[in-house]
Amino acid sequence: MHDLFAIAENNRQRTEESCNGKLASLPLDQRDKAKEFKQWVCNQTHVSINMSLEVMARLINGESYLNAYEVAKLRGMTVEAHLHENDKHGYADKRIEFDKHFLRSDQFKYAALNGGCAGLYKYFEPYCVVLKPDFQQSLENVKPCACLPGNSLKRYFNNPSNKFEVKQLTEEVVPLSHRHHTVTQHRLTEIIASPKKHRQRLVLSDAKKSYFELIFIADVVFDNLHSIRVKHRKYYRHQKKADKLREAQENGISLTDDKEVFLKSFDVFFECVKNRKIALRCM
Repeated sequence: MHDLFAIAENNRQRTEESCNGKLASLPLDQRDKAKEFKQWVCNQTHVSINMSLEVMARLINGESYLNAYEVAKLRGMTVEAHLHENDKHGYADKRIEFDKHFLRSDQFKYAALNGGCAGLYKYFEPYCVVLKPDFQQSLENVKPCACLPGNSLKRYFNNPSNKFEVKQLTEEVVPLSHRHHTVTQHRLTEIIASPKKHRQRLVLSDAKKSYFELIFIADVVFDNLHSIRVKHRKYYRHQKKADKLREAQENGISLTDDKEVFLKSFDVFFECVKNRKIALRCM
């Protein structure tokens, strides 16, 4: 089995040298543009996790953010059964195969590098939770965190037999501290061709399902959250739904279990934002 984070650490120097070499070969104006982008990624990108309203409410209520293994254990089922039950992208078998290759994979949590958007709000879940800078610094300097140039279950199974290309992954993975080198390398053509205002899209684009995946091992609790981002339409749709459910309750109409969970979750979230315990940004 492989130690993902040790491999990432070993790729530090090679990744930095490779990126600097590619930039050095560019014409001066393109090189300056790429260097400016690289510095922006280093200084301005942050770690985000897209999650459902219900999961976010549990965090607000003091629970920890759980991975698939932890959820399966709480439910008294195997992780394989849990993954297949919640397999909306058809990735369950790939996730199981991926995890077989790495030490401590049962502790992995997943996030994305974010340059200021609402994250993967359609592709995964609508609420984009941004982690605090000090938590991000701990992922850079203390706690294990690896950065990959794409969805690990798409990029490394991208062959006719759906075989896991572990060699490719071990060549591309870097620590979070070297995200600016890997993002610049993998987006160099787009950096040169794109205006500065499109920087965010080069780091993460929900429309293109394009992003840099982060895999880390660390507990995530409410105190680690910096802010929440959500699309305007989704927030107002949820607000309207909550108002209708609350009105139904007041009129003596019983709610189904899933609707009751939704209403309780929205109320927890709304009160948290109303009391300024966390910043909400509708985008």
